[in-house]
Amino acid sequence: MTAAFAAGMLILLPLSVRAQEVQPAVTAENHTEETMEQPEDIIFVGDSRFVQMKNAVGENPYRWIAKGSQGYDWFVEEAVAQIDAAVQSGTKILINFGVNDVANEAAYAELVNRKAAEWEALGAEVYYSSVNPVEDGRYVTEEMVEKFNAGLQEDLDTTVEWIDSFSWLTEAGYTLTDGLHFSESTYEKLYAFYLDELTQAG
Repeated sequence: MTAAFAAGMLILLPLSVRAQEVQPAVTAENHTEETMEQPEDIIFVGDSRFVQMKNAVGENPYRWIAKGSQGYDWFVEEAVAQIDAAVQSGTKILINFGVNDVANEAAYAELVNRKAAEWEALGAEVYYSSVNPVEDGRYVTEEMVEKFNAGLQEDLDTTVEWIDSFSWLTEAGYTLTDGLHFSESTYEKLYAFYLDELTQAG
């Protein structure tokens, strides 16, 4: 309680009144990304694009299970065990594989559906981000990426939430540095998009 005087009388006001008097209003001008609530436990799982994203955004509180030039084989042989060791209730797992082996769509779907059921039973939430845009190259083309995304989205269980970052980047704009990897500014923008999607999902 806090004290106030009125007409010679001591009046006790609730603490909430005092708090309201000094608490600044939250406006569009002072509501920054730093004040927004974000998920506390995220595991980013992927290939070189996630490796470079981690480098672009710098220090952050999340776990990254990612390795360059990898795909399904590394995912099943190494990454899954690391996820198993880290997952707990409240964890959000964001997976982004496929650009290095778009022919393995069915294998990804089977593995993710099977493991997602185990992780969700522990209280985790599982998300799969679409393979993002590329420039047509020797090993992968935009058409191949779009076919992979369409097939995987259809084959994943409905409990695995699909994040269509491909469409978002196409609309928002992006810069590729070598036909496959993005500029630092694009990675930073994409990282913010992922956090926003995971926050809304929570």
